[in-house]
Amino acid sequence: MSAAVAKPTGTPSTTLGSRKAKGGPLTSTPAATNKVKEVGDLLADMSAMASQIDTFALAAASEKDAKQRAERELEVERSRVKAHQQKDKTPRPTTGGSGRSAKNQKVLDALAELGVGIDGAESTVKKTKEQLGRELDEMRAKAEAAEVAGKKLEEELRTVKSNAEAIELSRKKLENELSAARAEVSKLTAKIKEDYENHIRSVEDHERKGQELEEELEAKDKLLDQVIEILGTYRARLDVYAKMQLGSR
Repeated sequence: MSAAVAKPTGTPSTTLGSRKAKGGPLTSTPAATNKVKEVGDLLADMSAMASQIDTFALAAASEKDAKQRAERELEVERSRVKAHQQKDKTPRPTTGGSGRSAKNQKVLDALAELGVGIDGAESTVKKTKEQLGRELDEMRAKAEAAEVAGKKLEEELRTVKSNAEAIELSRKKLENELSAARAEVSKLTAKIKEDYENHIRSVEDHERKGQELEEELEAKDKLLDQVIEILGTYRARLDVYAKMQLGSR
């Protein structure tokens, strides 16, 4: 009977940790923490069961050694009794002989009981070991399932991280485009403002020139009125002069 049970090597938590070290830091989630805790609990139970199996195996081995020692002692006693019987062909019942026979019978009965007890203990240990082995296999299967779930969760975390990076790149791209659009709008606004100010100045120049032209026209109208008035005066004088000429004839 084996006195030691092989323990699993490479737990899902350490494997996940190594993958973290290779693939970079991952964001911890409650689901991932629960998975790691579950794997740790399973491994602790497996270790405890392995220790219990070792204890049963050692106890069975000790009982087996005791049985073998008792059997050897019984064999020695049987050999001694047999030699004595061969020496004495006509055994006579004596108190000492009866005592030895009774002692031998007690030893035989005790050894028989011890053998039955040891056999029962070995059977119990065997059944317990088989049961613990099945439970250990179940826990290993659960640990493997937990590791698979951990791998899946890690892939999901990588996908989330990749999506977050893509979203961050899109956000930066949109920010750059928005900054460019703001700069373009600012540039267009400045151009429109400049054109409007130029238009206002042009209108003001036209208004000023119109005002100057209007004032100039008014001045010319006044001058023309003066010319007309002067011409009227000269005409009246010419009329008088003409009448005087006609009268002198």
